[in-house]
Amino acid sequence: MKLLRTTLAITVLAAAMLAGGYAVAAGYAVDPVHSSVYFRINHQDIAELYGRFDAVEGHIEFDAESPEKSVFFFTVKTESVSTGNGKRDDHLRSPDFFNAKQFPDITFKSTAVAKGDNENEFEVTGDLTMKGVTSPITVTMRKTGEGADRRGNQKIGFGAEFDVDRTKFGMDFMTGPGKLGSVVHMMTSFEAVSGGN
Repeated sequence: MKLLRTTLAITVLAAAMLAGGYAVAAGYAVDPVHSSVYFRINHQDIAELYGRFDAVEGHIEFDAESPEKSVFFFTVKTESVSTGNGKRDDHLRSPDFFNAKQFPDITFKSTAVAKGDNENEFEVTGDLTMKGVTSPITVTMRKTGEGADRRGNQKIGFGAEFDVDRTKFGMDFMTGPGKLGSVVHMMTSFEAVSGGN
């Protein structure tokens, strides 16, 4: 009964805000089937090695009129790291790198959102947590599209590219000249469907 009263109160409040002309952020759940998190890192000062995470979750609350009210939250499962080589993937899951058993998640939770250089860009500041260490980071988030899918679900898309210094997160194995780069370039794309919370 308490949950029902709370739900009704939230519904009434949202309706009142809409009636009064106030914008309400729309909630979207990240669609893991149509979202991607890729990375690349320099290998021995010779070439770039690429990889990805296959398990992505999260939610987005987006307010186009008042971006500062928006929220971005993403989670990737470290166990899902994949580079196309099983032996290397097992090493990446080990304590030398992600330590997937002890730290199964990498998370990003926004703390501030501001308008960017154009209507589809937003400067998103948030806390990135990896291997038990949390560090602030600011990325340029691009809205890549929005609309309804063939089932009538409202969807929205965002993407970002940014660099992460892995040594800030206690991941300093094989750093130095002729080894692995300390900076990892991230390439992300998120498609989310309305109704997320």
